[in-house]
Amino acid sequence: RYWLMVTPYFAAACLISAWLLVVAMLVSVVTGIGTTKTAKAATKMGVTYTVHVQTYGDQQGWVHDGTMAGTKGQAKRLEEIRVKLTGDEYSGSIQYKTHIQSYGWQDWSYNGEKSGSRGQAKRLEGIEIQLTGEVAKHYDVVYRVHCQTYGWMDWVKNGVMAGTSGQGKRLEVIEIKLVPKSQIVDM
Repeated sequence: RYWLMVTPYFAAACLISAWLLVVAMLVSVVTGIGTTKTAKAATKMGVTYTVHVQTYGDQQGWVHDGTMAGTKGQAKRLEEIRVKLTGDEYSGSIQYKTHIQSYGWQDWSYNGEKSGSRGQAKRLEGIEIQLTGEVAKHYDVVYRVHCQTYGWMDWVKNGVMAGTSGQGKRLEVIEIKLVPKSQIVDM
């Protein structure tokens, strides 16, 4: 008899325990409590950039990591540039400023902002590019330009001017890449 009286209470207790277990499992799945989360792997840093070219405009779109942006052998000036970092391995940003025909050196532009003069028929003549923040401790930004009269100029890095200033020579092409500081670069 005793067993018959306890059994309904026991069954009810088991049912409640089962429901509580289901609720606890759902809460765990939804909130992540009681589980180990795997951190998202950081994406290696890179650089992407786009230029506005005389006559052609923005036809080329964004290019990446050392790809040629602009035209070579067509006597077309670069008029504007935008540069951004890719990846999330380190915090920081990229900044750049350009020397523009008749206007001289402009203020720094950052992370994809326009630098140059669209629709004014003014050539870019020089550019400086540098990294800021944590990314600057681990990478160099390396770049070179193809310049009117001079052709391909030497690779420079980390804020050194590429191109000319005060000589009236147009930039026609640019290549930009990020290189780990631990990597030796021929320049």
